[in-house]
Amino acid sequence: MKKQITLSLILLSSFLTFSQVKFEKGYFISNNGIKTECLIKNIDWNYNPSEFTYKIEGSEKSKIASINNAKEFGIYNIFKYSRFTVKIDRSKQNLQTLSYNRAPEWSEENLFLKHLVDGDAILYQYKKSALNKFFYSINNSNIEQLIYKVYKTNNENVTKNLTYVNQLHKKVNCNNHTIEKIKKTNYNQTDLKKYFEHYNYCKNPKKQKESSYKTNKGDFNLKLTPGVNFSSLSISNDEISQNKYNIDYGSNVTFRVGIEAEYVLPFNKNKWSLFIEPAYTYYKSKIEKEIPNGFINSTSTLYTEAEIIKIEVPVGVRHYLFLNKDSKIFINTAFVWSFDLDSNIEFNLRPDLDDIGSKIYFLGGLGYNLKNKFSIEMRYYSKDILTNYLFWKSKNKTFSIILGYNLF
Repeated sequence: MKKQITLSLILLSSFLTFSQVKFEKGYFISNNGIKTECLIKNIDWNYNPSEFTYKIEGSEKSKIASINNAKEFGIYNIFKYSRFTVKIDRSKQNLQTLSYNRAPEWSEENLFLKHLVDGDAILYQYKKSALNKFFYSINNSNIEQLIYKVYKTNNENVTKNLTYVNQLHKKVNCNNHTIEKIKKTNYNQTDLKKYFEHYNYCKNPKKQKESSYKTNKGDFNLKLTPGVNFSSLSISNDEISQNKYNIDYGSNVTFRVGIEAEYVLPFNKNKWSLFIEPAYTYYKSKIEKEIPNGFINSTSTLYTEAEIIKIEVPVGVRHYLFLNKDSKIFINTAFVWSFDLDSNIEFNLRPDLDDIGSKIYFLGGLGYNLKNKFSIEMRYYSKDILTNYLFWKSKNKTFSIILGYNLF
């Protein structure tokens, strides 16, 4: 297992080396206010960056600018980050380490804040690990954090500081919304962005669409995944002498059928996804073998049949490499849980093996996707299906070719 994981990590690392992220037309503004038109490497950050990579159009050499020497940067019509010195509440949000203090625990920092909505009211976001905070300013006023905090009371009850509701009611309220109505606006990107867009439209209807930045969303795919398995099985017993029960059942070609649910993550240009794919697999083989029976030049005929029927459930991560707008290559890594249906290995000269199991095992795959509708994948894994026996060992290897059809 360790060797397989190491090999996969090396393969994944090599694959990612060739995963090119586009440089797109943008700009940055230096500390002295000079705006430089350039191409910016669009990493589609999930967390707010502290630096970015750019190059001047026509040049192959890229450079790095940091929060220390750039006060704003962006890619036109996609995103914009601005540097501010702000007070940010860094109270811990883990339930086990929640503060007993209702008030924010302020830290003054220089940060790149992401613009979510521009206009008379500007909405910003700062996201880092478990921290997700929103800031605002009205008519170029000082930037303030919208205050939301989960904390514990002295009797260990978990409650919330919803000061942001009062902030919106007093300072970002074009139609005199009541407190109760504003409470329906949750402290998340979707609700707050909608609220600020509505405020700016109320103030200036002509700029409704101009003020908002694109928000990346995750995507869900449900696929049928029929395919072909090229499987082999061999078993051995360390206790029985003369290798009587070292048996190679050979290779077998069988059909497999599965259904895959995939969630494409809403960052890093939708190049990462998580998937789960229950699949039905089947292997059957019969062997006839002469084995010594303890007397000189005397043998007996061993008849044995292996029938392995399982539901296998890979749960893993996938990375895409976009070739163009219609096609992409992907690599899979996953851990697999297997559930035995009615598997057994039968013998005519000894008791059968009918406690067929396997530990969690690992697989790797490489595939091609066309128009997010059709895919083909090559997948390999190896497992021991006799882990429930002390002296028996097995090698059950499978190479799969899997077709995929995206239902939606």
